[in-house]
Amino acid sequence: MTYQYSDGDIDLHYDFIFVQRCPELFAKCIEDWDIVGDMIWNECYDSHGICTIQTSTQHKVEKHDFTDFIEPADKTQGKSYHILYLPDNGLRVISASITYPQTPDLMPIYDSQVQEVLSLIDDNTVIVGDFHNEQDYEGLVNHAKYQQSFKKEDGSKLCLQQIITTDISKVNIENIRCAWQEGYGHSPLEFEIN
Repeated sequence: MTYQYSDGDIDLHYDFIFVQRCPELFAKCIEDWDIVGDMIWNECYDSHGICTIQTSTQHKVEKHDFTDFIEPADKTQGKSYHILYLPDNGLRVISASITYPQTPDLMPIYDSQVQEVLSLIDDNTVIVGDFHNEQDYEGLVNHAKYQQSFKKEDGSKLCLQQIITTDISKVNIENIRCAWQEGYGHSPLEFEIN
């Protein structure tokens, strides 16, 4: 599951859970309850961060900060990404918390972060995260292209969260479904990697 957190529930009934803008309180509770195999969390801004949860495994996860980000970060700022290594099938899953280009001065930071994370992709990599737009990228496939997982206050919906592979990747992304939450904002995307 991938989720750009928007004050909803985070379901722990998945093998791997990638949460961007995850509240520190949620991460601490999971850590205190000792109910998952492994959890990596690092702060991006104001007690919110990026979190990778493995419910029953303890595979290697690397934490990285983007080359370009603004300090001090706020809720519009992306700062970090995680790389989860799945040794059984040689795959990597990159979960990225990318800056929202709310003002024109943030657009160069946004572009730099998108390019940095996309430069890491190969045929054995899946990238998940909120890219804040419905843009297609040359040579890549957004498997969540038709999953409108963001609801605006007026009720209209957008496809902002992406699940990306190369267009020649042998990685199968299947059973993509939006787990709608009450209100507006982001809802989690469920999916399977085979």
